[in-house]
Amino acid sequence: MTVDALLTQGPTPSLTPPSRVLAGDYKEVNVMKVNSCRYCAKEFTVSRQWQQYCSDRCRAQYWLESNPRQKREAELGACYYCGATANSIDHVPPTSARTRLVDLGLQYKYPFKEVNACRECNSALGARGIWTLAARKRYIKRYLLRKYKKYLRVPNWGERELKATGQTLREYTLSSIIIRDIIRNRIAW
Repeated sequence: MTVDALLTQGPTPSLTPPSRVLAGDYKEVNVMKVNSCRYCAKEFTVSRQWQQYCSDRCRAQYWLESNPRQKREAELGACYYCGATANSIDHVPPTSARTRLVDLGLQYKYPFKEVNACRECNSALGARGIWTLAARKRYIKRYLLRKYKKYLRVPNWGERELKATGQTLREYTLSSIIIRDIIRNRIAW
């Protein structure tokens, strides 16, 4: 059958898909939808049905601006225990023990406080029965000394010693020295 014969016959359901295209019996399936970005309002063609942002950058910016916790974390400042950037709040005494303290009438002996803390310090303290800020700070100093004792033992290297080593060892040593100095500052806080 020739193409002219197919065109004069009209659409036939028994034809193969390429032949149906030649005969004009097809629908355009792949229609590109245009959407407006939720962050910058720029129009873009949607590649996925659920796509709402024109780029990953717009998606991330929208999420940061619409998430109040992220804004709060930016305003917290330094961790009370180690001086690192605070991104959580530590409850002293722990929230899990507060109802029991009230039942026993000890809320005046151990006043309820909230302090800024980094995630590492807050996770290390958790719901431990350490109910004063001074005792919690002492615990964190011991915790950091224990956790990072290998880094704290890294000696100072001179320029000549570093140049004598290979690139991989030099990079490893320099990164260890940087981590050691950060940990020393956190412990001295």
